[in-house]
Amino acid sequence: MTIGQHAVVVSARTESWFRQNFTIAHELGHVAQDSLCTGHTNASNGDEAGANRFAADLLMPEDEIRSIDWSAITLSVLAKQIWEWGVSTEALATRLRSLGISARAEVTEALSQSTRGLLRRHMEMPPGPDFITIRSMRATQRQFPAELVSRLETAVESGLAPLESLAFAQGIDVEKLETQGPITEDPDEDLSLLEGLD
Repeated sequence: MTIGQHAVVVSARTESWFRQNFTIAHELGHVAQDSLCTGHTNASNGDEAGANRFAADLLMPEDEIRSIDWSAITLSVLAKQIWEWGVSTEALATRLRSLGISARAEVTEALSQSTRGLLRRHMEMPPGPDFITIRSMRATQRQFPAELVSRLETAVESGLAPLESLAFAQGIDVEKLETQGPITEDPDEDLSLLEGLD
């Protein structure tokens, strides 16, 4: 998506932080390839494959992947690596296949499990808050870059954007906004730029 001349990457809220990470990296791949889709037009399959390669390279760099002894890695080290990269078990399994790297059977089996399942069974976690739940909760929170919200607030104050859009971006009711601006007759029309975020 573009706003003015700026590319904006938008990701739906989900508790699957690892899917968000890959989606954002994939969309950055489109920006890097200058094949950003606008509106509802789909990119070609080549563009999609290129964006997937970019995301995999960004999140799971080949040199890091190849530096690991996949025939000897323990499941706790595997879980720690998945956590640090912020990727899913499926993404890592796909990355290994694409690089022609074979892992021992126990690792291959572990990568067929759900990401949260693998992390809960094998990641060493210190006492205290459950990091997996905390990361999942943070991924579900609506987040906009502060600069974007600031510009939106300025646009509302000058009458260039609806108050409802600012309320949506901040995750609060229109009545609770301190910013004053125009209220349009059809607020759903004003939110069309932000469709799919809820």
